[in-house]
Amino acid sequence: MHVPRAAHTATPLPGGGVLIAGGCTLDSCEMDADGATAEVYETSSHSFVTTEAMTVERVGHAAAPLPTGKVLLVGGWSSDELLASAEIYDPRTGSFSLTGTMSVPRGGFTATPLENGTVLIAGGTDGDRYLATAEIYDPRTGVFTVTGRMHDARGAHVASRLPDGRVLVAGGSEEEGTVLATAEIYDPKTGRFTRTDAMSVPRHKHAAVSLGNGTILIVGGSDEQDGFGRYVSAEIFDARKETFREAPDMAAERYKITDAVVALPGGGALVAGGASFAELFAPSSSSFTGVDGSLESSWAFATATLLADGSVLIAGGYDDEIALTAGAWLYEPAAP
Repeated sequence: MHVPRAAHTATPLPGGGVLIAGGCTLDSCEMDADGATAEVYETSSHSFVTTEAMTVERVGHAAAPLPTGKVLLVGGWSSDELLASAEIYDPRTGSFSLTGTMSVPRGGFTATPLENGTVLIAGGTDGDRYLATAEIYDPRTGVFTVTGRMHDARGAHVASRLPDGRVLVAGGSEEEGTVLATAEIYDPKTGRFTRTDAMSVPRHKHAAVSLGNGTILIVGGSDEQDGFGRYVSAEIFDARKETFREAPDMAAERYKITDAVVALPGGGALVAGGASFAELFAPSSSSFTGVDGSLESSWAFATATLLADGSVLIAGGYDDEIALTAGAWLYEPAAP
């Protein structure tokens, strides 16, 4: 990439590109003006091309693709404050423009596209406390509207859309560093959250990905010890039964991987962050297998994005010394 980044966003674009935006850009995950920059990975040339910068630097923000092919980028920290602002990237013009403002500033939250084209914003922190509030962004009006409240305030959690259009929200941190095992489900039809089965262990800074068969794979994260409590474990949420069951362990402990796990065509998932190698989860055998090739370090807060040809772009992150990388890697699936 043109800029070292971690805790940035990576969003697929129509035509196969990937928008890389924001993030911390200095070692120790500090920010400078480069935190507003953006670039596009072009699959045809396997190269990064700079595009217009965002209106403000953002780290710990969220991004969501919209039905129009545009991208919503929202919240996060700037150099001076926690942000409630949002903006839209238009790939046709390569430009950003401001859109509506959230009801509160948020960092460490989730943004989940819903079936009707709106986006669910949930949880995070406003800088003083963790939030149980949620709101809906409507791209047709450019307005955020408050919706139902979660049962638990949480940040650094995961959110994943279920086959029936509802959204599973699981884990995360709350006040005084407590890490949660609780989970709840948002129903867009009622605008309400209801409690569901809890995970087998408390997790934050973990990852969740839909396997396309009515199940959600939950991997890694850590407990209250943070980096000293990293998990090798995984579990699966069954949307029909609304229960979690334990899955086999991964090959490596991994955390700070929320955006570094991606579902693959035909089922399965690639787990690409938190260790110096990636691994594959195969639903048929319910097992993890290491992938050939080295990522050189255990990158935290990297991103993994599925490309149109079934390969996966892995970009950025920081190592155990909180030194950033501008590096990128390509996972190429084995031939049939």
